[in-house]
Amino acid sequence: MGQIEQGMGNYFRAVQAVLLEPIRARGLRRERVEAAARAAVDFHVWRALAPLGDSEAAELTARLVELAGQEQVSPTHRRSASR
Repeated sequence: MGQIEQGMGNYFRAVQAVLLEPIRARGLRRERVEAAARAAVDFHVWRALAPLGDSEAAELTARLVELAGQEQVSPTHRRSASR
């Protein structure tokens, strides 16, 4: 792995840590928050949100992480037992 890839990986892990820091969660809720944080730093997600501009895209992805960290999840959105 080159220095650039290693540096970017470190950067993305640091950004994810910042997003996860205020949310204390365990179990499925933690999995949701971590998945949302991964999406928040994903290149393809940012590319899809590019028309919104950086500020709006950042706000939207931060809210995704916050939503994933909420205690209450609608029963229709819970992971099915077959997974």
